[in-house]
Amino acid sequence: MCGRSYGACILFMADQLAILQPNKFASRVFTPLVSSLLGGSVECMKLLIEAGANVHAGGFSGATPLLLACSRRGNIGFVKCLLKAGADPNVPDELGRLPIEIAAVQGGKKLVQLLFPVTRCPPNMVAWSVAGIMSHVNSAAYKERVRKGSCKRKAELKLEGNKAYEIKDYDTAILMYNMALKFDDPNDIDASIYANKSLCWLRLGVGDEALSDAQACIRLWPDWGKGYYRQGEAFRFLQDYASAYAAFVKASELDPQNPKIANALRDLLERTKGASVSRCLEEGVQVQGRSQVLSGPCDQTVQGRGSFVQAVGRGQPLSSGQ
Repeated sequence: MCGRSYGACILFMADQLAILQPNKFASRVFTPLVSSLLGGSVECMKLLIEAGANVHAGGFSGATPLLLACSRRGNIGFVKCLLKAGADPNVPDELGRLPIEIAAVQGGKKLVQLLFPVTRCPPNMVAWSVAGIMSHVNSAAYKERVRKGSCKRKAELKLEGNKAYEIKDYDTAILMYNMALKFDDPNDIDASIYANKSLCWLRLGVGDEALSDAQACIRLWPDWGKGYYRQGEAFRFLQDYASAYAAFVKASELDPQNPKIANALRDLLERTKGASVSRCLEEGVQVQGRSQVLSGPCDQTVQGRGSFVQAVGRGQPLSSGQ
């Protein structure tokens, strides 16, 4: 939803057919008004407001259009449009930050100047001025408050994702996990969220996305066995059995006591009778699959089939020395 002609066309159809729903969520996440912001069309935003779009409703995350508009310095036209339409500059985000603080964090002094006359001074502000606000968001106290709030919110959203997974609502689980990642600390990233997303994508039958999230997990936590286990599951779903085997072996090396990995190895061998991975196991040659390209385990020498069968037959994973 971006260009003027497209927005005008939508409104014309709505006027003629009464089908326009300016406040209906798109993909369960954003309203059309927020979509116009993300698409970079002030004209489309104006048309939607004229059609009755709610300037206070942002989307599933709860962030208002004004908060989102203040997150980028170049959005002054959107901010003016929203303020003129009655958007409240005193509604905070999930972490208690006002639009003016969001603008200051992004270094948008012009936005801060625009918002200052219509924003009430928050109780934690020392010097209520444009310069004071710019200084406030760079203070250690402010950054620590945001850090703690982000950690708490991330944990809450991850828990919501886990709950959604338990009831097999995988779409909502992925949405919750994506929202949780928004609050991740760059210095303390929770890669397990990517592993959880990978599993959800598998449950939905979307192998490429499952693999992508597994790869993201591995890049962040290269010494965590579950990341490679998720990668192996994704490769197996995509029928890249050689790469799946290599990933499962790496997972076993990192987490040798995990029975799920041993079961995955045994199941893979049983499912690929006569396939390339079985021949690789018989011949003891190197497994070289797509995992090389996608930052996964590569150039791993596969052990003889006999030791593999013995290990999985006892329900034990292969150790790195086998």
